[in-house]
Amino acid sequence: MRSIFPIWMFYKPFLVWSLGINTFLTLIGFTILPVIVIKLISLLGLCYLIKETKFKGLLKPYKLLDRSAFKIGGVLFLIDMGISIPFVLLLGAFT
Repeated sequence: MRSIFPIWMFYKPFLVWSLGINTFLTLIGFTILPVIVIKLISLLGLCYLIKETKFKGLLKPYKLLDRSAFKIGGVLFLIDMGISIPFVLLLGAFT
């Protein structure tokens, strides 16, 4: 649990964007599988953006905790799917 907390702190600013993307994709008619694929591609793009641009400094605190970018990305995806799947299913039931 202690190792997930710093990654959760990194994810919190992206939570609103994630829920907004979920809402948009669900309202235009996507089911759960395309939403998962789009979110995975988005996460890979975000990881690339952070690793290869001036935003590289965002990962410094996690490097000090001995966290690899792959582990951070994997846990971020699991957290995001844990929130996104119930949200999309619930929103899809009402649309």
